Amino acid sequence: MNTRQDDARAAKDTAIAEVLADGHVEIDLADPPTREELGLVGDADDAYLENKDLSSFRVTVTFSDGHVLSTDHVNVLGVRTAASGEVDRLLVGVHQLSLDDVAQRLETAVGDFGVDPGDVRSFLSSAESAPDLGRIVTATLPTTGIAAPETLEIEPTVNEDQQNNLINYRISFEPRAAS
Repeated sequence: MNTRQDDARAAKDTAIAEVLADGHVEIDLADPPTREELGLVGDADDAYLENKDLSSFRVTVTFSDGHVLSTDHVNVLGVRTAASGEVDRLLVGVHQLSLDDVAQRLETAVGDFGVDPGDVRSFLSSAESAPDLGRIVTATLPTTGIAAPETLEIEPTVNEDQQNNLINYRISFEPRAAS
């Protein structure tokens, strides 16, 4: 790598480390985060925030309508931008979950975010059959409890061995007005 690339990588690593420094990332969508607040440097249009040692951290997202997604054991926080360059999408990735953990999180999402209980039952039924099917089972579960224009989709994935499963929480929102 040349020095310019090394410097850019170092700046990115430093920005990410600062965001994750206290082990808890708090985002309030009533006042959308800036690029800098979520570790985007230069002209980057996305970033994946994770600790260098791969340790987990906590993320709390407060939606404009008052709903709160707060979860421990986050492994990655994905950040993407709109054409304006401002942040408009997040991915909160929770990995290394047991099948019971996935089921508990989905059942909680039914009450907290309006996920269809039939969709959860259908997914969990398929997930329990993953070893017999010899395949990974995944789904995109929309929520109905979050007020537009913000959205939350929950994407569980259960592996065929039913270990090291994951849930991605995909959030979109109106970006901060460009200054």
